[in-house]
Amino acid sequence: MKRRTFLIALAAGVVAACSWWFASYFRNFFVDPIARPELLLKIMSRDDIRAVGRQYRKQFPLENDKEILKEKLQEEMGSSPVSIPDYEAHIKEDFNAGNIVIIEGWILSVTGARQCALFSIIE
Repeated sequence: MKRRTFLIALAAGVVAACSWWFASYFRNFFVDPIARPELLLKIMSRDDIRAVGRQYRKQFPLENDKEILKEKLQEEMGSSPVSIPDYEAHIKEDFNAGNIVIIEGWILSVTGARQCALFSIIE
């Protein structure tokens, strides 16, 4: 193999590896915060969250739509833009009020389950 061919192949490999890392790293910046179940991402894998989200959408077929889920999550939090800590507080309120669902063996707040459902559609 010639040196030039080796250098071109090496450069192509580096570009491919960097583009994969770039895409996976920055993907999180483009996902709507409403669709990121931050609390659950600390204890569950992304695959588990997607599975819970798919199962939630099967159990509640009227909420099997991205826009409906966004609307319901925004209704729960009010009309103002919300941050992740606001969702965390609302999830705690759901548990205190008994507003929970059991999906795939997980006991989740309805807000958290809806976030999983939206996450499973978007990601």
